[in-house]
Amino acid sequence: MEPEKRKELDRELRKARTKIALKVAGAAMPFVLLILWYVPYFTVGNEIGTAVSLTSQQSDEGTYMLMVVVLENGEKVTATMGRRMSYHPGATVVLRKKRNVFGFAHYSFLRYENG
Repeated sequence: MEPEKRKELDRELRKARTKIALKVAGAAMPFVLLILWYVPYFTVGNEIGTAVSLTSQQSDEGTYMLMVVVLENGEKVTATMGRRMSYHPGATVVLRKKRNVFGFAHYSFLRYENG
């Protein structure tokens, strides 16, 4: 076989393989990201802060109550809390801090520090 013809066939074969690899990677990427996003948050630890205010957030599942808390390091975060939980402004609260694979933090209300 002529060297030029062989080079042309090799080039076409590489192009075909690259297209297949890109299609497979493109098809697999959404599934990989979906799995990584929905991997459960893992607990990092507990944080202590002061309750500042109460707000809510609408979603398809309903309304979530969110407590706005200023942590000991000065960071202001929102923490999910149960629907029937009482809110005490200015109270010291204990929050559970969780992170997902991407490093996003999620806080949930555990209890009031003194009761």
